[in-house]
Amino acid sequence: MLAAVSWIVSGALYLTLPPSPDQSNHAYLGWRLLEGDIPFRDVIDTNWPGVMALHALATWIFGVNLWSWRAFDFALFAASALFLSDLARLAAGRDAGRLCLIHCPLIYAGLTYWLAGQHDMSAAQFLVAALWCHVRGYEKRAWWLQIGTGLCIGAAMLNKPTVGVIGLLLPMQALWLRIPLRPILAHTAVAGIASVAALLAALGALLAKGASLRDVLDATYSYHIGTQYVGPRTFPDMLVWLVQHHFQFFPLVTLGSMPAAYWMHKRANRSMASAALFVLWAAGALSFFIQWRGLNYHLAPCVLALSAGLAVSVSLVAAGGAEFGNTPWKQRIVAGATALALAGIVVKLAASYRSLPLTLLGGEYGAHLARFEAGDKLTYADVTAFVHRLDALAPADCVLLVGDASSINYLSRRRMPTRFYYYHSLVHAQPPLSMAERWAELWKADLRAADCKFTLVSRVVATRWLLDPTPAPEALRLYLDRYRETGSIGSERGIAVYERR
Repeated sequence: MLAAVSWIVSGALYLTLPPSPDQSNHAYLGWRLLEGDIPFRDVIDTNWPGVMALHALATWIFGVNLWSWRAFDFALFAASALFLSDLARLAAGRDAGRLCLIHCPLIYAGLTYWLAGQHDMSAAQFLVAALWCHVRGYEKRAWWLQIGTGLCIGAAMLNKPTVGVIGLLLPMQALWLRIPLRPILAHTAVAGIASVAALLAALGALLAKGASLRDVLDATYSYHIGTQYVGPRTFPDMLVWLVQHHFQFFPLVTLGSMPAAYWMHKRANRSMASAALFVLWAAGALSFFIQWRGLNYHLAPCVLALSAGLAVSVSLVAAGGAEFGNTPWKQRIVAGATALALAGIVVKLAASYRSLPLTLLGGEYGAHLARFEAGDKLTYADVTAFVHRLDALAPADCVLLVGDASSINYLSRRRMPTRFYYYHSLVHAQPPLSMAERWAELWKADLRAADCKFTLVSRVVATRWLLDPTPAPEALRLYLDRYRETGSIGSERGIAVYERR
């Protein structure tokens, strides 16, 4: 009963959360795929194909709505939570599994709108299923279950390739638990073959759809190998950010999972399931370091691992807390920390959705949307207002956006007349990258053929990139000669509106 109430309340709240700017970009991308565009050829994105596939599926199921991705993501999280709760049950007993099902949706709904639903989180949800297959495969001595492990790792990598590091952690976990080498080799081989098969199947589907191998590799491999992003400069910096993010963005589950971590590290309590939670956390931490950008949502697998750890902590405290020592003050500290974590979840939910009750009662949902940035200093209230303005255009009219607020194109169902819906790809694709000149030529060809009534240009683009002497911004300057600036969007004038002369 408590679990049902938790999921219903959390889901209702979560659906009112608009997507992050990145998620809106991906939603536009998924919609274009449903309209017949060929991935990496007709619309170029530097993420791996699982991202566009999931967002296309969300739009196919729920339609083009502000809440469509949240609905799909919450359903995906619900499926992964079943596996996560069973891992908690296998690690510490039935109560831990039940508690995991009760508090996980509340934790998820209370995360920042960047962290929940980001493609790192989608990857983490597949990792949970992979770990469950891995654990059950060893426990049942059923190597064939590792097929599920490999397929789920492949699906996770198609959303965020860096989480593939878990493939190295799984045999290390088995060795740490002193499992004989022969079954480790067999289980690892099956999982590895299945994961590679999943990746090759995705590549084959892209090629069969019409993308060339060069298109795919330029966007998903060459671009990332040769592109430099601004981030922490040293390993100590990254380590500080790792710790800081844990206590800044999800401190409650971090604090609440510490008793479980202490309990599970003891030799008598070690098992495939309890060690799997450490593996999930380690996969998130290593993915964070591999990406080397220091962003909080890169730690998505850590959040899920800590959520299960909190359930283990609560179940152990509820059982009496004897596992943490015979000294009463130690037990009180553990119980107090756990209670603080649980109370904090409720407080965090109240803070995250504080604008919702009054705006719903007053019939002004825009006041809630005005709290969330849509990119380019626009709020989602600004976006929905401009989308209504675009209703006056003919259905086939395009809108060129050079900025980050792709939610405008997605919600209005207005295609961009260029395959570079995400202009940052052009900003970072500079010589000597192999695709730099080719992409610049494609961009120029797109702009020469474009004929939209409205062109929207971010103020950041106008004051920075547009002034660069390189070919891509030069082509945009020539294109804008056909337009005149007629206004702006948002109270901070984050996007300039140009209309065709």
